[in-house]
Amino acid sequence: MVKRIKIKTKKRKKKESLKLSKLRAYGEAIQLSESTGYDVPEGLTVGKPFKTLSLGQVSSRMSGDTIGKEINQDLITELVRVFKERREHDPVIIDWQHATSPFQSGSPAPPDSGSALGMIIDLEMKDDGLYAIPAYNERGLEVVKNAGGVLWSSPEYIHGEIFSRDEGQKVGDAQLLAITLTPRPAQSHNKIDRITLSEESMMDDQINELKAALEAKDAMVQELEAKIKEMMEDKDSSLNEDQQMAEQDDEEKLAEEEDAEAETEDEEEEDKKQKLSETFSQDVSLLNEVVALRESVKKLEAENNKIKCDDAVTSLLREGKISPAEKDVASKAWNIKDLQPEFWQMFNERQSNSSVPLGEVGHGASGQEISKKTLDQKVRALAEDKSINYSDALSLFREQQPDFYRQAFGG
Repeated sequence: MVKRIKIKTKKRKKKESLKLSKLRAYGEAIQLSESTGYDVPEGLTVGKPFKTLSLGQVSSRMSGDTIGKEINQDLITELVRVFKERREHDPVIIDWQHATSPFQSGSPAPPDSGSALGMIIDLEMKDDGLYAIPAYNERGLEVVKNAGGVLWSSPEYIHGEIFSRDEGQKVGDAQLLAITLTPRPAQSHNKIDRITLSEESMMDDQINELKAALEAKDAMVQELEAKIKEMMEDKDSSLNEDQQMAEQDDEEKLAEEEDAEAETEDEEEEDKKQKLSETFSQDVSLLNEVVALRESVKKLEAENNKIKCDDAVTSLLREGKISPAEKDVASKAWNIKDLQPEFWQMFNERQSNSSVPLGEVGHGASGQEISKKTLDQKVRALAEDKSINYSDALSLFREQQPDFYRQAFGG
């Protein structure tokens, strides 16, 4: 009878060990899985997608005359269609300042300026224009990195009948020939995207991967806790069975057999304790990994938010909507925009090159200084007096004293 129990226990332990091994392998597979989603040529690195062509009519800044035909959805649809059909025959190259264009006037460009910076691996049409997915070579990565975000794109395309160069058959009514990188694009800078190496996007992907790994670890911890509980219950049940069976044993068994059975039971009990100890040790190690992953996610999210904040404030500085002295205040407004959006909205809605100072903007009839500081004091006092939150107090104050509110914001 004792031998049968021993065999059953070993089978159960082997089955539990196999389940735990499979669970760990599943978690590791989740952490190691990666997919780019694009067929990237060898030697190239995928960059951040960007809008390269915006809908509307382009005009000359020198004369105001229109340049080319109006860019509409039909044109962009045809550019995308022809690109996808002809990408193997007519790849779209990324170059610098139209250096590789056959339509450039003057002498041919030198080899250094004419070398390609990469190629476009996919195009996408959206509601507001044409988006390109770039893949850069080493020189292209260096050019984009050194530009520090002060770089845009300018597509070179034919709008008219297009024919195959090998068979002479018509292939479409528009074709993208190349996309050049330049600090002076044909379209307005605010209508197309700046060219960057996608530091923010890469960090978002890393955070998402860590979160996925954290979710997998949490699932493993839950299953391990359930297994430990089950093993403890099996242990108690097995001990009760052993005790009942021991009471039913024949009292006339030889002392040697009793000693042998007791020794076997002790070995089984010791083996169970050892297995439980190993399981608890693995569980503690796994919990430590979960804590470390959570800290990594928290740190990366903070770094990501700082990058986004700096980029947004730098954009305001570049457009002349704030002065350098307002940079810290604008950063604080960005960080609280989810709770109090009116302050960040105030900066964004300014006219370009206005640089409205955040100091004194006027005085009331009583001679009291009207500024954001005095407005903040009044709103806080109103919130305390009415026992309401700051946002509701600000809305109430704007209704009660619209002139004071408008002057405080420079209106």
